[in-house]
Amino acid sequence: MRVGLITPIHGPFADPAAGAPSYKKIRGVAVAAEREGLHSVWVTDHLIFRFPPENENIASHEAFTFWAGLAEATSTIELGSLVLCMPFRNPGMMAKLAVSLDEIAENRVTFGIGCGWHKPEFDAFGYPFDNIVSRFDEALQVFHPLLRTGKADFHGKYVEASNCELCPPDTRPGGIPIMIASKQPRMMDLTVQYADQWNSAWFGEVGGWKKTVDDLDAACERNGRDPKSIVKTAGVGIEFMDASPTDGYDPALSVKGPVELLAQRMAEYRDAGCDHFIGNLTGLDEEKVGKFAEAARMAGLI
Repeated sequence: MRVGLITPIHGPFADPAAGAPSYKKIRGVAVAAEREGLHSVWVTDHLIFRFPPENENIASHEAFTFWAGLAEATSTIELGSLVLCMPFRNPGMMAKLAVSLDEIAENRVTFGIGCGWHKPEFDAFGYPFDNIVSRFDEALQVFHPLLRTGKADFHGKYVEASNCELCPPDTRPGGIPIMIASKQPRMMDLTVQYADQWNSAWFGEVGGWKKTVDDLDAACERNGRDPKSIVKTAGVGIEFMDASPTDGYDPALSVKGPVELLAQRMAEYRDAGCDHFIGNLTGLDEEKVGKFAEAARMAGLI
């Protein structure tokens, strides 16, 4: 099992006034992850957060700008997105961006995509939020063939691409890996039709993730795909503490406790068939990257 870290480029939900982290901090985290021997780092993709009832602005940087910087700042670690919101960008342009980014990264990009979920940012930036799965479906019918064949010609209700070609095309052996995040049946079906990898998040104990794997396997059966042919990844929330809290803590939703507990959870995900464990650390900094790597070493993963 591979192990990596999500590097949120937005501010903390619990403290909107804190603002978004600097590129210098995110770069330092990615470089530390590479130095520690982790397999991957993953950028987030949001424009702004506003949660009721306060609806305070929670800031976020733009994903591709930071992602390209990390591609230049690192040399070996896998660089993924968890996940890009497809409606924010034209799918043909998204494919163009993918190829250019992977050129900078020298074939280290994993392209995670999803249909979006936070309506306030769609409203604020003028993106339609209706029929988001149908829009995602049509976008995939442009994005996927462009990455796999270099060409797309599609005319749908929401998406148009007339005689579109990628010049230059994706020349990476096997193609840039496509990952789709999904939990509901229709999105699961799109995942097994188009994706090389699958993600579901956020979890603590492995039981909840295993139930979603069962749903993915059912989607594979519906669509005639071998479940073993798709890479299964898990997003896991993590907060380091001297001991796990005793009150108000649901261990199904996150891992809260010492490094040793995280090592145990990592081993449980590995034994359950997880291919890639992606941690979301509260208050992520370079010191916590070191603790995460220590847990991975305890579990025999790096």
